[in-house]
Amino acid sequence: MKLRNLPFIVLATLPLLAGCSDSRYKIDIQREYSTPEEAALIDVAEHVCPTSEDVLHLYSVEKGADLEGKSTYSSMSDLLDSWSQQINEARRTYPLLTRILFPLASASLYYRADIEFQEQFINETDQFDNVYVVHMIISYGQTIGPLTGSGFRKERTVILTADSEVRAVYNAGCRWIS
Repeated sequence: MKLRNLPFIVLATLPLLAGCSDSRYKIDIQREYSTPEEAALIDVAEHVCPTSEDVLHLYSVEKGADLEGKSTYSSMSDLLDSWSQQINEARRTYPLLTRILFPLASASLYYRADIEFQEQFINETDQFDNVYVVHMIISYGQTIGPLTGSGFRKERTVILTADSEVRAVYNAGCRWIS
């Protein structure tokens, strides 16, 4: 068989036949802390779920702008587990036909958490003394082609004492990206 007689689509996708362990499926998770105690406080903050009042307020403001309800109801830890699992599953099971038909398909998960001790934390409604402020940002996106894609971005701030008591949770809601 001569190579020039092969259909164009096969020529264009030959590198994709080897597997899907490439960079089209990215997971980037970073936690910034200085001590093991700060790492433990980030872990506590990641497992905090919003209260029902927070959820109702977010839905009244955003009218359900949420990815399957997950980002409003879930802890950051649950979101990380869920979306990491989806990306890893797509990496392992990406079907050959899909690779040929949608060579630009991709998915990515980005997460950042940092912690800072503040002698005084003040915002519009609250004031706390000698607390740790954990700020978390998570975003997830997926594309099928150059013109088709969606995702979300969510921020949450948790105020904690040194002994892991949660003083406040501020949810910035969820924004669709499409």
